[in-house]
Amino acid sequence: MSIKDPINVSPQQLQERESLRQIEESLAPWLIQWCQQGSDFGRDGWVQIVDEVGPGGQVSPLTFLIQAKSEREAFGERTAVSIETRHLGSWNASPSSVLVALWSGVSRRCAFRTARDIVAELDRVRSGWREQTAVSVHFRSEHVLSGKSARDFVRRRVADEADALGGVKRFHQVRRRVLLTDLYLGTSSTAQTITASAPGKPDDQVVLGPGWEEAELDRSDVYAPRVLAGALLLFEEVLIPLASFEVVLRALEPRVVQMLLTAGHLVPVSAEDLTAFRCEGGQLRGKAVALHVHHEGDAVPAMIDRLFGSLKQRNAGDLLATIHRTTRPIAPSVTFRVVSETHRDLGNPAVRRLLGLSPHRIDDTSEPVWDAMLVNRLLHLNAALATAEELNVDVVEYEAGLSRLAAEKWYTELRFNRLFESVEAFDRVYVPRGSRILASLRRRSA
Repeated sequence: MSIKDPINVSPQQLQERESLRQIEESLAPWLIQWCQQGSDFGRDGWVQIVDEVGPGGQVSPLTFLIQAKSEREAFGERTAVSIETRHLGSWNASPSSVLVALWSGVSRRCAFRTARDIVAELDRVRSGWREQTAVSVHFRSEHVLSGKSARDFVRRRVADEADALGGVKRFHQVRRRVLLTDLYLGTSSTAQTITASAPGKPDDQVVLGPGWEEAELDRSDVYAPRVLAGALLLFEEVLIPLASFEVVLRALEPRVVQMLLTAGHLVPVSAEDLTAFRCEGGQLRGKAVALHVHHEGDAVPAMIDRLFGSLKQRNAGDLLATIHRTTRPIAPSVTFRVVSETHRDLGNPAVRRLLGLSPHRIDDTSEPVWDAMLVNRLLHLNAALATAEELNVDVVEYEAGLSRLAAEKWYTELRFNRLFESVEAFDRVYVPRGSRILASLRRRSA
C-alpha cells in the first residue's frame, strides 16, 4: 500500500455513526458519553439527564447506561433483534438502569426499551430463554419514540427502576401500582364446586372462589366499571388476576382494553397453581390446598384458552396475544406460602371469630366442608397480599368486609402492611386517558 491508496469506510461504520447521532438527537439535551467499541454487540454509553431551564440546563441526579443498536430494516408492528443472553443478564443485574436503543436506517427513528423490561417479558413468554446463547427481543410500535415523548418515557422508566424501595417500604414515586381482587358485574355466587375423579377412589370435592353471595357485597366496592374507572384514574398500573379479566372484557370495549394493555396501564397477573378447599373422597372435612392445573405448555396460555374461548371465536387473536404477552406470572412458591399462611391464620382465635368459624377445632389443618367458603375467603385475602408483596404493589383493593380481617393479620409473615403516606399518594390523575375510559364505560352500559 502507498500513501495514495484510499482508506475504505464500511457501510457498518457509517450506519453506526448515523445511528449514534440520531439517538443523541432523540435524547438531546441529555449528555451521552460513548465508550470504545467492544465486541460486535452494539455501542455502550453513559447518559446524564439534563433538565432544560431557560437557555441552559440543570444536571439531574438520574443517570443510566445505554446500549445502542442499529437496524437497516424499517420498523414494523414487531421488529426482532438478536441479543446475547449473557449481555441481558449483565444489564439486568446492573444497579443502574440499562436502556437498549434501536435505530432503523429506513424509518430513521429510534425505539427504546430497558433491559429489565425486556427480561421481565422474556420470563413471561419464554421460560427457557436463559439457557440459550442468544434470544430475539421484540421492539413494537409503542416503543418507537422521538423528541419529548422519548425523553419523558425514558426518564419515567429510569426513575421507576431506580426506586428500589417503592412497593417495599413506601409508595412508588413515579408509577403507582394497585392490585384489584374483587370485580363483579352482578352475580348470584362467586363460588364453583368441581369433582376430581381418581380410578378406584371416591370423588374428591374441590371448592373454588371466595363464595360471596350478591346480597353480601356492596355494589360500590366491587362493581367492575366503577372500580376500574377509579383505579385507572388514580394509578398508573392496575394489576388484575387473570381469572377476573373476563369481567374487564365485559366492562370495557376490546379496543380500550388493547390500548391499556399495550400502554402498561392494565396488567394481568396469573399463578400457575390454584388455591382451593378440598375434601378427599366423600369426607365431611377438608383443608386449604394448592392445586396444580395440568396443562400442555405454559400456564398463562392454557388459562387464557380456558377463560377467553369466546374471544377466540370472535377472531380477537391480537387481543389474546397481547394478554398473553403482558401477563405477569406468579411463582409457584407464592401459592404454597398462601396455603401455609392460611393454615396458621386458622389457628388464630380472632381470625376465626371474624370469619364466623367455630372456635373448636379437631385438628390443625382440616375444617368442616360446610365452612369451605369461609376458608376460601381467607385464601382469597392471603393470595392478594402475597401477590402484592411479590410484585411490589402499592395498594390492594378487596371487598370491604375483609378489611377487619386484614387488620387482624397485620403482623404476619406476609409483609404487605404499608400505610398511606398522605393524600399525595393520589396526586397523579390521568385526565386524557381517564376520559377515554369513562366514555367506553358509558357506551358499554348504554
